[in-house]
Amino acid sequence: MREKFENYRTLFIAVGSSLLVLLLAGLLLFNTNKREKEPEEWLNASSEPDTVEISDSSETPKTVMYVDVKGAIHSPGIYTIDSDMRVWDVLVLAGGMTDQADEKQINLSQKVQDQMVIYVPTIGEEGVFSVPDLTAGQEEKDPEKTGKINLNTATEQELMTLSGIGQKKAQEIISYREESGGFTSVEELTNISGFGEKTVEKIRDSVYVS
Repeated sequence: MREKFENYRTLFIAVGSSLLVLLLAGLLLFNTNKREKEPEEWLNASSEPDTVEISDSSETPKTVMYVDVKGAIHSPGIYTIDSDMRVWDVLVLAGGMTDQADEKQINLSQKVQDQMVIYVPTIGEEGVFSVPDLTAGQEEKDPEKTGKINLNTATEQELMTLSGIGQKKAQEIISYREESGGFTSVEELTNISGFGEKTVEKIRDSVYVS
């Protein structure tokens, strides 16, 4: 009887050892397959951020410009702007218009230009001082006219920047050109009452006609 029990015990140990060997072999095979797949999955995952970075670097940088905001505005001054901004965007940066502002005289949708002056007039005030409306950029490219004021298109505020020209004389210049159909020469200013040769000589180098 004792000999039979020993035989069963030996058989049980042998079977248990075989099962343990098979289990260890299965775990080893599973870990080997997992390690082989992990590098491929890691490479696929790490490649996604590279694609995003390449896409971001292709964006075109915006051109930085400067404009001068004046008139009926809460915070007048010089502002740094982007090339795709409009007059409305700049006025928002400047704190918005005051209650006395006449927004009907302003083209709020106009695209801004570098070194542009945006003047917000008050109610009852005539004219808006801003970058001239150039045709095909011809006047802007003429070095002899750069920085000068066109007597046929200048606003009241622009004319008042000239030496010896106050509000009254600026209004007389505008009235004359409207009645006569425009200036044909700078010397034609002498046709206006109060404009002598000395007055014309003072502003000759600052104005032109076209």
